[in-house]
Amino acid sequence: MLTRKAEDLSLTQLYEHRQFMRQQGTRSLSHELAFWQKLLSPLSILSLVIVACSFVFGSLRTHSLGLRIVVALLFGLLFSYVQDLVGFISLATGFSPLLMVILPIIASAILGGYLLKRQM
Repeated sequence: MLTRKAEDLSLTQLYEHRQFMRQQGTRSLSHELAFWQKLLSPLSILSLVIVACSFVFGSLRTHSLGLRIVVALLFGLLFSYVQDLVGFISLATGFSPLLMVILPIIASAILGGYLLKRQM
């Protein structure tokens, strides 16, 4: 398990590795980051669904379907890039991986809620 990349390990293996490192008195930020990313992935998908609902349930006369699809794809890519970026920032600065993983999720959910409220 120690020779495999953190992204290749399952959630339970990452948890076991985290407990092992805690018993040893050390910390592996890359494994912690991968653990929190995998654990909170359903929340990130839910926040993206909230944003997608604002594109789907908006007024059909204001924008074309092609523009909505392109904007939704760009937002999904931007979310993915921001999530990777804050992960690298967490590794470089030593900030809490949990905090850095949850920030883009919260920001996306807030933006999605705002866009939904504005559309209705």
